[in-house]
Amino acid sequence: RLKARGVPVIYFVSPQLWAWRPGRIRALKQTIHHMLCIFPFEERIYREAGVPVTYVGHPLVDIARPTKAREEFLSALGLDPSKPVIALLPGSRLREIRHHLPIMLEACAQLEATHGVKVLLVKASTVERDALDRLLGKHSVGKRIRVVAGDIYNSLGSADLAMVSSGTATVEAALLGTPMIVIYRVSRASAALLRRWVRTPHYSMVNLIAGRAIVPELIQEKLTSQALVREASSLLDSPEKRKAMQSDLAEVARKLGSPGASERAAEVIVKLVALTGAKP
Repeated sequence: RLKARGVPVIYFVSPQLWAWRPGRIRALKQTIHHMLCIFPFEERIYREAGVPVTYVGHPLVDIARPTKAREEFLSALGLDPSKPVIALLPGSRLREIRHHLPIMLEACAQLEATHGVKVLLVKASTVERDALDRLLGKHSVGKRIRVVAGDIYNSLGSADLAMVSSGTATVEAALLGTPMIVIYRVSRASAALLRRWVRTPHYSMVNLIAGRAIVPELIQEKLTSQALVREASSLLDSPEKRKAMQSDLAEVARKLGSPGASERAAEVIVKLVALTGAKP
């Protein structure tokens, strides 16, 4: 209705139709004047579909950075900075966490015994602490895990390895250069639907941006505590593998553009408004 009235309709941050329902891009073409996308591969997809598009870069490039030194941050949590540290990011919704956290805890218990790891868990603001504590209390290792409320950048910046639920947090870990294992599990019914709809070669945004598998993905039935231990041990035991992954993540970070994505988006909006003659 807005477009029909001549009001400029500009969509900032593309919906992930290319992953779930690529056919809906045609409908989007009828309802917007311009798409502003934040991932580099999206520009080609929209351009080929005939949707006017500009790639502006990712806004997280401006803000994803730690504010404290590793030793300072870990010491304040009561964690020994000389020990390998694993950061857990099990998700931002309780349903996700219920699928992920028990498996993560089992893996961390084994890694604690074999590698002497220390573990911190980043609690999203959307998750109640009481609910999280109940899940942690069901496993002995949960009592030794430090819960960090919201400080994702210092947590990732201080970790030797992260276990991350697939989503925006994987992009944040990439920008911070933190080696990671990407995980995701849903119910069997949801998994059946996902297999019908997903059209991408990778699940994690990091691998999609890279155009190849640079971080391991443990999705659905592949997500087991044994698989997590295997992948984590491989990285913890090999500084060369971690360094190689960090080099690949640095390339992903470069592909996400330079700082100033929101400013570039604003410049495009101002120009488009001027061209249509609409009044701000």
